[in-house]
Amino acid sequence: MTEKEGCEIDLRFGRVLELFYDIAGKKMPKQLDLLDEWLPGFIIEVRDEEGKIDAEYIDSETTIYASRHNGSLYLGSNTRINQILGRLIGTAKGNQEKERKAAELIRKDTAAILIDQPDATDTLRATIHEHLKLLSDDQLNEFHEKLCAAVWDSTVERYKKNGYERLDEPFPIDDEVWDGLMYNAGYQLHLYSYEGIINAFGWLIIGGLLRNEAGRVVRMYHSGFSAVNRQIAEDGEILDKLQYLFFPEQYQSTYSGNDLEKKYPGISWQCDGCGEILENQAGFDDHLPVWQCRHCGHLNRIDISAISDNTEDRLNGFHYSDEDLEEFNRAIAERMQELKKN
Repeated sequence: MTEKEGCEIDLRFGRVLELFYDIAGKKMPKQLDLLDEWLPGFIIEVRDEEGKIDAEYIDSETTIYASRHNGSLYLGSNTRINQILGRLIGTAKGNQEKERKAAELIRKDTAAILIDQPDATDTLRATIHEHLKLLSDDQLNEFHEKLCAAVWDSTVERYKKNGYERLDEPFPIDDEVWDGLMYNAGYQLHLYSYEGIINAFGWLIIGGLLRNEAGRVVRMYHSGFSAVNRQIAEDGEILDKLQYLFFPEQYQSTYSGNDLEKKYPGISWQCDGCGEILENQAGFDDHLPVWQCRHCGHLNRIDISAISDNTEDRLNGFHYSDEDLEEFNRAIAERMQELKKN
């Protein structure tokens, strides 16, 4: 991916899925069919073809029970399902409070199911796989590029606006939620794997459908949809993290701290055996080649090849190299020069 390839999207369910249909050369279905295709049986269920059973939305479920009348689906006596779907998918132009509340309840309960039932994310990924296997290798590569560009360009454009402008958008989403979603998607895309494409697209779909409720899902899963307990987004600016993932050859390391007596300033050492923070243990010094954890006895290597950008990189086997050490040392030297000037 290069920075010239633009593909900005706003994070709405329908706009996210357009990325697939454009590549596949297929016409995108209408609202109800679109939801049924990607989340089959998850949201809408027609109770009675002739409308003899009352339609309802039950607060404790994700499903809307709809009744059909003269070719249209209705929730209760007078609210059309397509009006609620418009709020979910991001196509509704009106601001009916009843429709908005129904859409928010659906988002809330859908998020709860994704958190409480791990097979729900597996079902979503299986559905994405069924669609992506229809693409040729060239189309799949193009789709990967398009997703990378969408994550990068959309985030760049988002942060050109001030906070008031972002909150004033028709379908606003909190910055913290956005950052968590885009980091998860970006991280999976930079793995350059088929599974990574599925996971990345899944995060964008979840974000487009759930909006701010997606924050609850982000807290419960790392980027590959494995349950964890973590904050919504890791430390650092999202554009800085995405630049590191997508444009490593252009990335410039920086360091702003003052702990320059260390060999590896700004690095937190964690035991590979038990996860304890090593620098909190008496006598620890990062100039040593190895350190035996005082808690579990594990021998930890203390050098550049043991450093990862984050826990997920470590779990996936991504570590810094000798070239990274040169870049690391350059950033430290610049910081020392900066401190001397001041």
